[in-house]
Amino acid sequence: TVRQYISYDKHGEVGHALAMHEGELSKISSPRFTRKQVRMKYLSAVRQVSIQAELAQGVSDPLGEATRDAIITLAGSIEWMGFYGDSGLHSASDTEGTEFDGLTSLIDPKNVIDLRGKSLSQDDLQQAAITISRAYGNATDAFLPNAAKAKLVNDLLPSQRVFMGANPQRNVIGFDAPRFQSVVGPINLNGSNLMDLPNILDEEDDNVSGVAPVVTATAESTTKLGNFLDSDVGQLNYKVRTVSGQTKSPIVDANAKIAAVTDTVNLEVSLPNTYGNPVEYVEIYREAASGSYSLIGKVSAHLANGGKVSFNDADETIPGTVDAFVGDMSPEVITLYEFLPISRLDLATLTAMNTWAFMWFGALALFIPRRWVRLHNVGAYDVAPQR
Repeated sequence: TVRQYISYDKHGEVGHALAMHEGELSKISSPRFTRKQVRMKYLSAVRQVSIQAELAQGVSDPLGEATRDAIITLAGSIEWMGFYGDSGLHSASDTEGTEFDGLTSLIDPKNVIDLRGKSLSQDDLQQAAITISRAYGNATDAFLPNAAKAKLVNDLLPSQRVFMGANPQRNVIGFDAPRFQSVVGPINLNGSNLMDLPNILDEEDDNVSGVAPVVTATAESTTKLGNFLDSDVGQLNYKVRTVSGQTKSPIVDANAKIAAVTDTVNLEVSLPNTYGNPVEYVEIYREAASGSYSLIGKVSAHLANGGKVSFNDADETIPGTVDAFVGDMSPEVITLYEFLPISRLDLATLTAMNTWAFMWFGALALFIPRRWVRLHNVGAYDVAPQR
């Protein structure tokens, strides 16, 4: 359940220090390693179908459809957690959260490139590739939402050429780019419809229970730490909720007015006492230009002081933008440990219902964090998800 691994942090000395006179040896220089460990995490998707639904066949195959849905949602959760998982989100009574750490937690902070809402470009991919090559790596893959990949491709449309054939019906405009040729090698462009889905607020989520938190939003102008856009000046609208195990609290609205782009907004959240189901963390969403609400931050409940947690919004994450990740997929750089591959477990039948679960146990390990780059605040088409 716990895997130990070695993180390769830095190579030995390079350059003039290795040049010696006759009969000499250079000083001892060693690579820098860090011993780390990763704890396996446990995911499951439970489904239930009544005997009557099986007999009626209102859906072509109720058991088959429920099975496919369970596998899709479980695989999608593994994918999302591989990018955004955070084991540091937990209640005061726990020492570690139930999520495994994803790339946002594992990538070296020096390898974060902030695009501030700009669409992903070839220059950005080249910069990521060069950054990885500086760590003696080779960028092989990029992962990004299709909403961001579409903007990258569309920006290249002016350079597209369409050859007119004898049959006009076969002419095609538009194209897809399966890979990008960087100066250090090709990078596969892997688009995803799922990786950012949970970061968009689902206001029709029916998995809601418990007591709503109390939220106070206050604008602050003295520290001048804000990095807002000119279009943000004015009222900023937030939605806040707490997460306790498998349930979420009712959503609470909050707003504050900023007078300058250097202002910040502090949100103070009073955590409700949920007794047997303690709050694990708080989610903060802010309204994007399209009117949808995007996740801009989470605060772990174990950081509470006097039953309250605080979040300071300086526009570090711009609502409506996404992340792209570029890295070296070599097995000596990154691996997804599987303690248990996706497996089916039939549960006890106590009523006229068939109940079963699909389970997956594992965690992500990043052995050489500087061989991955996170491109933050990438411009994307802000389209509401079809859940």
